[in-house]
Order: sequence, then C-alpha cells, then structure tokens
Amino acid sequence: MMRYPMNFTLPWPPSVNRYWQRTAMGMRQSDAAKAYHLEVLCLVRAARGCVEPVDGSIAARVLAYPPNDKRKRDLDNILKALFDALQHAGVYKDDNQVVYLSVERCEPRGNGELEVELTTWGG
Repeated sequence: MMRYPMNFTLPWPPSVNRYWQRTAMGMRQSDAAKAYHLEVLCLVRAARGCVEPVDGSIAARVLAYPPNDKRKRDLDNILKALFDALQHAGVYKDDNQVVYLSVERCEPRGNGELEVELTTWGG
C-alpha cells in the first residue's frame, strides 16, 4: 500500500482540447494523451516504485505552474489528463476516488509543471 502524503512534480499536461481525437470509429485518446500517461507512469515509478493502487478517498492539492509563454490557459482543462495519468500509473484504482480537490494557478515556470500532493480523506 502506498504511504501518504504522496508528492509528485509532473510535466504540464495536454489540455482537454488536445486530449481526445475524433476518428472514423469514434473518439479515442490522442497521441499526446498517451505520451503524457507514459511520462507520468515513468515519473511515478521512479519516485515510488511499483506498488498497489490505494483504496479509499483521496484529497488532491495541485499547484499549477503554466508554461512561460503568452497563451491563456483554463485550469480545469488540465485536470482530466492529470487524474487519468495518475490512475494509469497505478496511484489509485479510479480517479473517482478524488473527493476533494484544490487547484492553484502559480507563476509561469519553463515548460510548465504541476506539483501534486495526494493525501487520504476521511476515515
């Protein structure tokens, strides 16, 4: 079982606008989404090793440092990719376990990054 709190510094994710791709067969995750999942998986395993996903409710605090450019970004557009990637990396079984979420926009930083802290929530 993973120990809490868990802290990760992760790259800036693709926005929800680039997360999905329309194909003749319907919607699927884009190559950008798949690449982000793989990158987060590697970073989580490097930090925590290969462990069982946690059960129970989770509180998440996200400090979002957007890329240092002139583009406007909506904070809510980064959350789908982030929580799906953490699920894919085996941090938890399902992102619906996140029952409390705090997101703060911080000053731009390089190519952008997210500082994520996960803790248990409730009893």
